[in-house]
Amino acid sequence: MRKFLIFAVAAIVLIGVAAFVVPTLIFNAASDSDPMQLSRSEPNIGLSLHYVNPDVTLEDALAKGVPSDSMILEAQDGPERYLVLKDGQALGPHITSAAASFQDGRPIVAFRLDVTGGKIMGTMTTQGIGKRLAIVLDDKVYSAPVIQVPILGGSGIITGSFSVAEALELARRLESSR
Repeated sequence: MRKFLIFAVAAIVLIGVAAFVVPTLIFNAASDSDPMQLSRSEPNIGLSLHYVNPDVTLEDALAKGVPSDSMILEAQDGPERYLVLKDGQALGPHITSAAASFQDGRPIVAFRLDVTGGKIMGTMTTQGIGKRLAIVLDDKVYSAPVIQVPILGGSGIITGSFSVAEALELARRLESSR
């Protein structure tokens, strides 16, 4: 399973190693007849932020029904599933640039948001301290770390255990989400 960390370029504050970051894949709520079957109703194109549901466990949602305000998440490289709130904030239209680069000899993807995107990220990370925040790109959650402090400034980097080719592809996808 890949581990990812998203953080602000200056003053890193989302800490995501081991228990703090869980890469996941986002899907819409399971069908009423079979809660184990994931269904897509409308793809989430572009970059967006969603809180992980803090009030209902996945097990309860599968046993009693997925809350109407939530969606089921599945781990990107494994069978784990998570519950996130549907109500999220689109960042794709606010990406001004994204590029693959290196940090400490490892591939990274740096991105910059316009003023509105920076405010969205700043507000969500300020209001969500202590909560898990799912970073979603084209229906895939690249990270769901616990927010430790606000991310302000409108720029950030994504690091992880991905190859140069994967970093280039992620940067391309971020650029195309505008």
